[in-house]
Amino acid sequence: MRGINNPIKDVYIVKSDSGNLVNHTGDLIETTLKSYTLPGGILGINGSLKFFACGSSFGNNGNKTYRLKFGATVIYTLIVGPGVPNLNWVMRSKCYNLGAENNQNWSILGLDELAIDYNWARFGSAEDTSVDKILSVTGQLANVADTIRIGDWTVEIRPAS
Repeated sequence: MRGINNPIKDVYIVKSDSGNLVNHTGDLIETTLKSYTLPGGILGINGSLKFFACGSSFGNNGNKTYRLKFGATVIYTLIVGPGVPNLNWVMRSKCYNLGAENNQNWSILGLDELAIDYNWARFGSAEDTSVDKILSVTGQLANVADTIRIGDWTVEIRPAS
């Protein structure tokens, strides 16, 4: 596994893409902006992962929708609305396996810089983490003239103990 082993906290920073900007414009199709494949079995029954992403939305012609997905499950949706042409946004989350490889608990915070859409949520999922799972952020435009961007993306894993 690629990453930095931190023996003090037993945490692996497995993906960090600070400054590697991904822009999307020109269509209304939901598009994967960033993704990471979580190796099967690494979370075991009590491991956890932390996720951080931030970016920007440009244009004020329609909503810009960002989704955090884990496997087939949409964990969180952040909508950055029209009316203000350029807004920064952030998503943070933590996920724990709770005694089984198919029992997750998520805590998620998502907001844009004007706190037009500011949400904290708890969410449960039942993805089988004994097999590889894709963690991703997707983006979708409501108007082809607008642009969505993700700029920073970090995934940290605390493997099962």
